[in-house]
Amino acid sequence: MSDKVQDLLSKASQSLNSNNLSDSKSTIKEAIQLCSNEKIDDNLSAKCHLLLGDILLKENNHNDAIESFKKAAELDEKDGVEDTKEIKQRLNSLLNTVTNDMQKEVESNPNSGSNEKSISDMILNQVMSSSGGNSAKLAMLGALLKGGSSSSSSGGLSQFSSLVNLLGKNGVSGNSGSGSSGFDVSKLVSMW
Repeated sequence: MSDKVQDLLSKASQSLNSNNLSDSKSTIKEAIQLCSNEKIDDNLSAKCHLLLGDILLKENNHNDAIESFKKAAELDEKDGVEDTKEIKQRLNSLLNTVTNDMQKEVESNPNSGSNEKSISDMILNQVMSSSGGNSAKLAMLGALLKGGSSSSSSGGLSQFSSLVNLLGKNGVSGNSGSGSSGFDVSKLVSMW
């Protein structure tokens, strides 16, 4: 059965490279369903979730992409070790891409000044340097994108930008974290 999943993964990857997002998405979802039903190797299942995340990211669906990447990281970390170098490298690259997109959103917001950019830097640097595995970092990014809500359909890059601007308007200084550890991101999101 893992050969079938591997074939579907290859087919979905080829469709993605041809920019056929619809075929790629349906094919990789079929592979993920097979992995789930047949208890396929976690690392192969993680690769399927990574590809689904890539597809969702190409569709500019950051919230669902992060959820898919988080699932891939959780599957990789299931045995207590981040043991797939390819997955770890890919997730680190994706974390950087998403945080860069979040930072660009803040920078492009006409209501954002240098303080808001500093606040954004501080929050995102704290997420990226936090202890824990990639799944924990992706969970924090996902919560920031969702604006603290539990619905994956709400939020997005503009939610993060709104949070940063709200903090700036309420007197938070982006430089105030330079001598401290910054924000408790989980508390920040739960209050928001």
